[in-house]
Amino acid sequence: MAKDTATGILVTPEVVEWTTLRQSRGRPESAAEGRFVLPPPADLEADAADDSGEAKEPAPFARVKSPVVLALPSTQLLLRILELPAVDDDELAGMVELQVDKFSPFPIDQMVVSHEVLARDANDCTVLVAAAKESAVDVARETLVQEGLRIERVDAALMGRWTSLVASGELAVTGREALVIVTDDTVEMLT
Repeated sequence: MAKDTATGILVTPEVVEWTTLRQSRGRPESAAEGRFVLPPPADLEADAADDSGEAKEPAPFARVKSPVVLALPSTQLLLRILELPAVDDDELAGMVELQVDKFSPFPIDQMVVSHEVLARDANDCTVLVAAAKESAVDVARETLVQEGLRIERVDAALMGRWTSLVASGELAVTGREALVIVTDDTVEMLT
């Protein structure tokens, strides 16, 4: 696919959902999407041992050619908004890691940490921080790499959905907006 496409994939223990977006008239639109239920681990072992020669279903991601963004559910993330001094980007990354080391129940060397600057002025910087256990990212990454996909980056599913709504113009420019995502076992909310 062309460079103006991106694929987001959400991997949970039970389900994999994906959407490929492309730019159309300056706005993102869905080019392809899918959802499939993962078989229980016992069924995966049985499939691997099956030598019957029967035709198997095509790989769920056979049409995905663009690099993918792995979206993790909020249940697998530590999310915080931090107020930090305004510094250069390299120093900011170090400050973020120090802060995560303070509030995370896990050692920093077992975490994948990312941040996004929400606002910056001459003195202060408001930063959204997301951290996940490296093992949680590795499990999802392994599922996707086995399907032949190249992961470009990891994101929070909730933030990815919010960003796509903003980019498509579906959110008001002023006032307050709320996004609520309800799944079988969780409710995620962003205001």
